[in-house]
Amino acid sequence: MDKRDRGGRLIRVLLPDHLVERLDQVVGAGHVYADRNSLVADAIDGHLLELESLEGSGPVMASDLSGWKISAPSPDTPTLPRCGEPSTPTWGMHNRDFPTLWALWRLTGDVATAGAPVPFVPWLESVVRDSWNARVELASREYDIAGFPSNVGKAQASEGRFRRFFVGDEVATGPIFSLGLAGGAGALVAPTSEGLSLLAELDGLTCSALAPAERATFAFFEHLRSLGHPDYRLFRSVLEWIGEGVATRDRLLSRLAVDYPQWSRAQLQTNLAGMVGRTREWGLVERKQAKGKYEATARAVRLVE
Repeated sequence: MDKRDRGGRLIRVLLPDHLVERLDQVVGAGHVYADRNSLVADAIDGHLLELESLEGSGPVMASDLSGWKISAPSPDTPTLPRCGEPSTPTWGMHNRDFPTLWALWRLTGDVATAGAPVPFVPWLESVVRDSWNARVELASREYDIAGFPSNVGKAQASEGRFRRFFVGDEVATGPIFSLGLAGGAGALVAPTSEGLSLLAELDGLTCSALAPAERATFAFFEHLRSLGHPDYRLFRSVLEWIGEGVATRDRLLSRLAVDYPQWSRAQLQTNLAGMVGRTREWGLVERKQAKGKYEATARAVRLVE
């Protein structure tokens, strides 16, 4: 069924029970999405961007990429220590790392200019506002802008997703802190020394739909390994399982359930989807499945050796 409704078109779609359960779980948390409509629209919009990036390069719009290419930071940029040690992997709604690394790069530049840590709230507002430019300045299939806000019709929810799952709602919460990239002191924020070191290794990184240079991939995973971050264990496990032939979604979910018995079925599905998105981003898993199976790249084999 498809009919016009206020502000869009009403379409009836049959969804499996497990997806409805996950929808209601996220909406019920009440942090970002107020209803199913906004969540589904944002999810479809983000997935279409990802699919479009797999279809090859389209026409490149004339744009200044200086605002989207990470550059090495000034070594004397002020830093703050990490905000504790995470005990669980990053929530699967975080399905790309570049948006978080871009936010760190922006933070580093702002702190270097100020010569001191900066107030978190106005900095976050500025980053969220500028993050919308990705949908215009990188409007080409050459770029993977999943994670950045793009759904103008649901602007508040789209911004909320970017803020909560790729940066952080407040000091010491969110991926920019839990990944050991930024630290906070009261209402102030600054990069960590580990975050500065990582940015230096990622010099030139963009959100290209193609895999980044192998050195960038290895630098990011060395950052996770050196911190003893739970994401490192999960990344390695998924890549090793795929290499062993446990390469379908259902089989990977079964293996995850053994290692993470505390996760519900919905959490397993969300976290696997997020992990697969990130492994593809770093050039470790092929972007297209082969006969329903994920395929690890040669880069992944070298990484887990």
